[in-house]
Amino acid sequence: MVEGNITVSFDEKLAMSYIAGYIAFKHNELAGNPSSNTPDIRIYLEEISRGGLSYPSDKLFTLTSLAYHFMKQSKEPLCRNRLIKVLADFPQMFQLDIAVSQQALQRLVNIFMKRYCTNLMKMRTVLLSVG
Repeated sequence: MVEGNITVSFDEKLAMSYIAGYIAFKHNELAGNPSSNTPDIRIYLEEISRGGLSYPSDKLFTLTSLAYHFMKQSKEPLCRNRLIKVLADFPQMFQLDIAVSQQALQRLVNIFMKRYCTNLMKMRTVLLSVG
C-alpha cells in the first residue's frame, strides 16, 4: 500500500493506526471520526482496543506514518530531543493542516524510541550468543 510517496505494508498500516489511536486517545484534539478510517482499520481498532484507543484523524495517521518512515530510513542516530524538533517541522514541511502539541510529539517519539532500543537490544543479544 502506498501512502503519498511512502510504501507501507498492511501490517505497518495497522501498527501506525494503533500508535496514532493511542496518541489520539491521550490528546483528544487529534482524534478523528470512525467513518474517516477505512473499514479494516476501524475493525482492527475495535478489536484491539481495551478502552485506551481513539480513532485517529487522517492527518495524525499521516504524521505518524511519516515519523515512522523517517526513523526507519534515518542513517544517523537521533536523540529524543532532536527527533522531537525534527517532527515538529513535519506538519509545515508536508503541508499537513494539524497542530500537534509538544506533549503529543514527545509521546510519539517515546513510542518509536522504545521500539528502536528494544530492537537494538535484541540484535545485541543475538550477536553475543553467536560470537
